Amino acid sequence: MGKSIFSKILGGYFLIILIVIAFLLIFSFHSIKTHYINTLTETLKNHAEYALLGVTPLFKDNKITDLQELLVKTANKTNTRLTIIDKSGKVLVDSEENPDIMDNHRSRHEIKEAFSGNTGTSLRYSNTLKKYMLYVAVPIYAGNEVKGVLRVSMFIRDIDTLIGMLKKNIMHMAIILLIVTLMISLLFSKSLSKPIKELGIMANKVASGDFSSRIFIKNKDELKTLGDNLNNMTEKISNLFNELSLQKEELKTIINSIAEGLAVFGEDGKIIMCNKALEEIFKSNTLEGKLYWEVIRDNAISNFIKQALSKKTNIINEITSDNKNYICNIVFLNARNEAIFTLHDITELKQIESVKKDFVTNVSHEMRTPLTAIKGFAETLKENARGEDAHYVDVIQKHSERLINIVNDLLVLSRLESRSFSLELSSIDIMKLIKDVAVMFDEKIKEKGLDLQIDAVSNIKPIKADPFRLEQVFINLIDNSIKYTEKGIIRIDLSQDEKNTIITIKDTGIGIPKEHLPRIFERFYVVDKSRSRKLGGTGLGLSIVKHIINLHKGGIDIESRQGSGTTFTITIPSDLS
Repeated sequence: MGKSIFSKILGGYFLIILIVIAFLLIFSFHSIKTHYINTLTETLKNHAEYALLGVTPLFKDNKITDLQELLVKTANKTNTRLTIIDKSGKVLVDSEENPDIMDNHRSRHEIKEAFSGNTGTSLRYSNTLKKYMLYVAVPIYAGNEVKGVLRVSMFIRDIDTLIGMLKKNIMHMAIILLIVTLMISLLFSKSLSKPIKELGIMANKVASGDFSSRIFIKNKDELKTLGDNLNNMTEKISNLFNELSLQKEELKTIINSIAEGLAVFGEDGKIIMCNKALEEIFKSNTLEGKLYWEVIRDNAISNFIKQALSKKTNIINEITSDNKNYICNIVFLNARNEAIFTLHDITELKQIESVKKDFVTNVSHEMRTPLTAIKGFAETLKENARGEDAHYVDVIQKHSERLINIVNDLLVLSRLESRSFSLELSSIDIMKLIKDVAVMFDEKIKEKGLDLQIDAVSNIKPIKADPFRLEQVFINLIDNSIKYTEKGIIRIDLSQDEKNTIITIKDTGIGIPKEHLPRIFERFYVVDKSRSRKLGGTGLGLSIVKHIINLHKGGIDIESRQGSGTTFTITIPSDLS
């Protein structure tokens, strides 16, 4: 566990105080010692100047004995030591030692300074007295020439004694100062760390979800501002959290009200969220938090989810499971690496669709016989009919033929949509197939004065497909192009790539308005109903074409502009085996 902020602040102050006091002690000791030595030096200078008044005349007259008495007398009064040195550096007189045994002083620092006409000072060890001494030397003039030097000195032990006493007193004061400042630092650190600690406690409460926590700091400083801002922030977070909670509840209510099963999968396949409809489908109320393969036992649905999650692509597919039909859809949220899965039960719709298909098939079968009879009798009556009777019989024949075409197309559609239906695949020459179909329309093309062109790239390879069904596709599309093209060209182009055969049928007819294109392949949907009836259309041809192309796992696209013709592009895999 780390140190508390209180101990850090107190430790910091303690360290700073120690450094400051240590610096002050060192500086004060040095300053006091320097000041005291400077003071003593000035005192010795004064003593030297005073003694120089009596020494100068005696020195000029070379009265050594009188000089000795004067120095001894002066030394006793001033508690110092006096020495006179001649120009050669020899000691002439000394108040304490025999001059004859003393060294030559010419090389001493203070003596050199005095002989140069200045006052010399020095602090050093005396070889004669074996002690540290403070020396002050002044020149003795004879006229304008320095003839000798008067030196006054004293023992440094007196200075050390004084400095020692001062150090002792200063240390006592420093200890007292340290204690006082530590107490002040203790109080200040506590006053600073307490609100910070309270701020930390409040922050922990907020982090754990307690948004009712508040802090009140008495100090009018930045910490109070921080505390007030934290209170405001907590209040805003609380409001946002409540708002998010309400939105989450609303979203959960909405999701649970959806009739389709819905779930959100994580990147690892774990179910993050699901609604009640999905729980009812899989008969479990503990789906959330589990991996999808642990709770979804149906292989078809599980494999669908696995495929979508592995590819990370949006997929929609129809799946049959336990005699039920579902539309399964997965949409990826790339920003969150999650996927939304929906399961829509279309079993009832499929049953209704099946009933409708069966109804249409049965009705178509039942209608075929009477319509064939009507057509046959109409043809018989037509042989003997005259005048208006012939016209009425012609109308009956025409509409019976249209009804028969509709019935036949409905039966074709029903068969194509049947689950039992399968293509009869064989290897076919697609170019020859299209040319054979085109021959069927030679007469119509000549009647309308149109030009049918068939063009293909070289080396069109045979494809694996159902020739009869593809023939139906091209019959319907070419017939439509001829019906709705009054003049110009109908062009059929063939090409192949590595996997697919592409057939393009383009005409210069009346075209289709843009708003009709999305519904052009629906059953019974016609753009111009009156024109379609006049031309004998059933409205089922393009729907049949779409089903046949889908059965071949291909695709068909349409491009058209009103007055500018229509282009159908068919893409069929070259090999379905």
